[in-house]
Amino acid sequence: MGLSEYEKKRQENLKRNQEVLAALKIPVLESIKPEAPAKKRVKSEVQVVGPLRYSRRQRNQKADFSHIDFNNKSSNDKESLDLLESLKNIKKELTGEKNEGKIEASEVDFKEISSKLPKEYSIIPRTTHYSSISAWTEKIGINPYNYAKVTPSRVMSMAFHPNPESPIIFCGDRYGNVGIFNVNEYFNENDGKETKDLNRQSGVTLFKPHKDTISLVRMMELYKNTTLRVKKWRKFSITWMDFSFESHDLVGFATKDGRVGFTDLRAKTDNTSFYQLHERKVGCISFNPTDTNIFATSSLDASVALWDFRNLKTDVELNEKILSIQSRRSVTSAFFCPFNGNLLLTTSYDDSIKLYTSILNNRDFNIEPKAIIEHNNQTGRWITPFRATWAPSSYEDKEPWFYVGNMNKNLDIFSGEDGSLISSVNSDVMSAQPAVNILHPTNSWMASGTGSGKVALWKDLD
Repeated sequence: MGLSEYEKKRQENLKRNQEVLAALKIPVLESIKPEAPAKKRVKSEVQVVGPLRYSRRQRNQKADFSHIDFNNKSSNDKESLDLLESLKNIKKELTGEKNEGKIEASEVDFKEISSKLPKEYSIIPRTTHYSSISAWTEKIGINPYNYAKVTPSRVMSMAFHPNPESPIIFCGDRYGNVGIFNVNEYFNENDGKETKDLNRQSGVTLFKPHKDTISLVRMMELYKNTTLRVKKWRKFSITWMDFSFESHDLVGFATKDGRVGFTDLRAKTDNTSFYQLHERKVGCISFNPTDTNIFATSSLDASVALWDFRNLKTDVELNEKILSIQSRRSVTSAFFCPFNGNLLLTTSYDDSIKLYTSILNNRDFNIEPKAIIEHNNQTGRWITPFRATWAPSSYEDKEPWFYVGNMNKNLDIFSGEDGSLISSVNSDVMSAQPAVNILHPTNSWMASGTGSGKVALWKDLD
């Protein structure tokens, strides 16, 4: 087959170009060989001479200052003294000794503390002076003299003294301090002036019975006298406690390792029994007021579960629940209504408060709540997590209702029947989010604790 016209033309061009190159006397280059591919570098094996060292931070351990003599000031070197002072401050921060303000709790003297509390008082049944809950919330507010710093660090738990004549508030904080706020004494003697030394502040008493978080403060009424009872479980980190409605001496408490324990305070010997209920931290436990064998738990595993005490076993890896409700994120709390065992209230980090109205009559794991309330629960690290809480059983004369703090520094009150918002209470005096809130059992007082250790008393300002 002959060459095409195109190929003939190309050959002629090549020949002409070669003649031009020859006339210019340009040497012909030899063919260039392709470069050999680069050799891959082989990593040499690292020879381990000794064991690998890890910092205490990587091992989740606290810094060790045992080898440092903090009282040794023999050196005259200014830099060394400055470094020594910095190490002191770091040690206090890591061990929880350094808190807002230079406040130190005194030694525990329960006799002295008891002497400051009213020994006897009249139990006055609660009488309703308001036509509705909204009418009450329209009248309550915070007097500037009823707002004081009570604990060194953020408030974790609170309780009212049952005395209906004078508001006395107990507060537990993040580092084991308990502050007692006598509102009337503070109002009369301090003229609203704060001091950093709580032990010298009239109306505020501070002591330190523990080294870790005080998850719950509860006043127990016995024969019209009030006693403060302390029971320690040194081996366990307790996150929440609840008292049985049938017997206030039966205590259930939750732990960080997913277990729940029960003990009888009347027993002279330790009769505590533990049951593994969740794989992760249990943040709340609540007894049912109707069926005393039923209790609810909320957990970091994003679930709320119902349990029958009679079915629990101590020798199993994980007990079997009678009902489980799954959430998108961890559930902070789950509380039964104190006078209606079918009502269950949960607060979760998925920014919701859920209301269940027929919890005992349902064993469906896909149970739907009666109401889902959108509520910002992203409290972060420095604010105590919100827990929507029922009004006490002494408030049964009205419809069931519950209350919870708000990131906008308000106090939200909702209906326990349909979850509708009844009122959102606010005050210019409140300078932080009311994270922990309680109601007085017989008087229309409400107290709020903040992340800075301050406590406010809400009451009728008329």
